[in-house]
Amino acid sequence: GKTEVYLQAIEHVVGFGRQAIVLVPEISLTPQTVRRFRARFDSVAVLHSHQTTVERHHQWQRIARGEVQVVVGARSAIFAPT
Repeated sequence: GKTEVYLQAIEHVVGFGRQAIVLVPEISLTPQTVRRFRARFDSVAVLHSHQTTVERHHQWQRIARGEVQVVVGARSAIFAPT
């Protein structure tokens, strides 16, 4: 399906040492999307508005340091420092 196409495209990008952002239309879809991506990639960050400020800050730091291959989140994830 579509998710597999996204996974393959992101594998290609990650293979060049880059990061990718996957936006989900609703926060409720985040957990199942995160499971699919964590099954394929070593390091996945999650960003959404239901996280505490501390959780979001920790994820932002990981992303900014390049420790994350894929960021999964709702609309606010578009501002992640990839």
